[in-house]
Formats: sequence, structure tokens, C-alpha cells
Amino acid sequence: MYLLKSLSNYVLSLLLISSHCCSLGTYLGSGQFGEVFKGVWVSPNSSVDAAIKTLKEDATTEDKIRFLQEAAIMGQFKHPNVVTMYGVVVNDNKVSLIKEYSIN
Repeated sequence: MYLLKSLSNYVLSLLLISSHCCSLGTYLGSGQFGEVFKGVWVSPNSSVDAAIKTLKEDATTEDKIRFLQEAAIMGQFKHPNVVTMYGVVVNDNKVSLIKEYSIN
């Protein structure tokens, strides 16, 4: 809960998604902040394929802030040529971004 309070400025502009509404599937790759999986998000209207970007468990507070800043910036874009940011999952110290899944 402390993480959510300390990062509330970044999270407020995003949809908070329950971790119970997401399931990880196939591993897609890794990057600076953690790993990305193809998964499923059970949204209020339907189930959709999603890219689920997870944050490393040993991430620093600064990494967590930058991770959520990325989500807040992506959440501002609404364009057919830009991947949609669905929302963010924040559980204890675990943070994941739920994005539109797209194939290269």
C-alpha cells in the first residue's frame, strides 16, 4: 500500500486493474524494467489479449516511478497507430502495465 500512496500522482491518471483480472501467458521478452508476457485481461466488457509488462521484484523506487511515468505518458495517447495502455496493476510492491497486444 505504501507504494501506491507514494506513486499516486502517476497512477491517478490510469485505470487501476485488479491482479485477479489478468493472467500471464507466453513469455515475450525482457527489457530495462522487467519482463513482458502475452496474457489475458478480463475487462469490464470482455476478455482481451494483452501485453503484460512486469517490473523486476528488486526494482528501486526510482525505477518504479519511471515505470509508472511511462504508463502515464502512454495512457495519454489515443490513436490507431499507437499501442493502447489499458491500465496498471499495483499489488503490494508488485507493479505491472497492461497494454494492447500487437504482433510485429
